[in-house]
Formats: sequence, C-alpha cells, structure tokens
Amino acid sequence: MKTLNKIIISLVFLLTLKAGIVNAQDINWNDVENGKKHFVTLSLGEDNSSYYGLTYGYNIGNTKLPLILDAEFSVPFGEDVFDDWNSRIGLQTKLWSHSDLWWSAKASVVTRKFESEVANLLNFGSSLSTLFGYQKSKWGIAAEFTYDRSEITKIKNGITKDYYPEITDGWYNTAGGNFKIGLQANASIKSTNLFLRFGKTYGQDFEHNPTVPFYAKVGISKSF
Repeated sequence: MKTLNKIIISLVFLLTLKAGIVNAQDINWNDVENGKKHFVTLSLGEDNSSYYGLTYGYNIGNTKLPLILDAEFSVPFGEDVFDDWNSRIGLQTKLWSHSDLWWSAKASVVTRKFESEVANLLNFGSSLSTLFGYQKSKWGIAAEFTYDRSEITKIKNGITKDYYPEITDGWYNTAGGNFKIGLQANASIKSTNLFLRFGKTYGQDFEHNPTVPFYAKVGISKSF
C-alpha cells in the first residue's frame, strides 16, 4: 500500500510539473478607472515547463468597486498540444489604492490535465493571489504572493497497471499546494500593456520545493 501511495503522489507531482500553475493578474487598474471593459492577454511562460496562454477578462464592476471576471487557458509547448492543459476561471478586484499605490487580490478555480502512457490525470484545485504595487501612467511595479492548491485528482492508469495490477483508477484526495513569491513589472502604451513576471516557487511546507523552483512569464494585453 505504501508503494501505491508513493506512485499516486508521484503521478500528481508530475501533473504539477507538466501543467504550469498560473494565476496571474495582468490588469492595469488605470485602464479600469478609464472605463475599459474588455481585457485580452497573450502570454509565454516558464514554470517547470514552457507554456503559452490566452486570457480574456471582463469588467463587471464599477469605478468604486472594480471586479474583473476572467478565464485563462494555457498549454505547454510540444507536439500533442491538448494532451496537457491548464484552465482557470477567476475573479479579481482592487482592494485599496492611494495616489499611485494599489493593492489587489484574485481568487480562481483551476482545472489541469496531463496525459501520458503512465497515466491520465484530471486535477481540480484553487488559487489565491495578491499584489501590492506602484503604478504610473506608463509603467508600474508590484510584489506578488500566490498560493495554488490541488484538491482532488481523477487518475486513469496506463502502463502502471502492468507493474502494479492492484492499483485502481478513480478519484484521489490530493490536497496540497505551492507558494509563489515574485515581482511584476509593466509598461503601458495607450491601451496596450506589456508585463514581465518572475519569482520563486516553494512547497507548502517550504521544505519539499520543486526541482526547478523558479517561474517567469511575459505577455502583452490589450484593453478596449
């Protein structure tokens, strides 16, 4: 039984390596205050695997309480594009601002899929991120803190069954997560926003960290 548990843990760990964990806040809040409603972002990233993604956000709030509802879909680079993917639906808001300083938070529901000859994994989780930044009209910088948590995973075993026939398919409790701490910088040209994000990833206990504990993301967003 201990061997089977180690196999299951390894499979889920493989999922987190292949499917980049993303919960980025790519909104320039000055655009929201100027009445922009739609936000589209194209991005490239490195988070144990190289990936690219598309995000669409819609402003459902107002100038006093801005609320951005968005959806993101990303896939790692490779031949079989849709074998592995990461999707997220989130809601973010600006909690506080004073002069050029601001503080925002975002909560998301995350779905991840990883497919290989070893096993097919479908994972559901959640994430919470917060940024504290300084934003001028054409540039800005912010500190980022994110917690990403796996909740439950459906495992369909492949060749693993050849070596461990007693292993079973089904849903497994895979509670656990990662912390991300980093910096974000952006440059704005009218309604176009360029951003760069980088930082370090820690295991939930700050001891069992990823093999490559760094992440980075670059992208371009357009508001209208």
